[in-house]
Amino acid sequence: MISWGFSPDHVADVLFLKEHGWFVVWFDGDRPAALKSFIARGTVPEAAFYAKMFAIERQRVPERIAPHACVDPFDQSMFRPLDDIVQQLLRLSTI
Repeated sequence: MISWGFSPDHVADVLFLKEHGWFVVWFDGDRPAALKSFIARGTVPEAAFYAKMFAIERQRVPERIAPHACVDPFDQSMFRPLDDIVQQLLRLSTI
């Protein structure tokens, strides 16, 4: 299962899938780069971004999901090239 930005309210659902054999990937990493990228897209207001980051921290999402596979899709500027992310996912799926 790959989810890009599920709501932190759905952590229980994701954990259920993980416990039942799904390979779960959590995209997390350089949050300033993420903010820059989302603002550049113009689809997420900055306040909404911070609200989601607060909810992720409050729910301890990275600690509860990341032990399976955690991928940082950002570099210092914006999103990493898609090919780099895919290669990392392929390496993780064989571990």
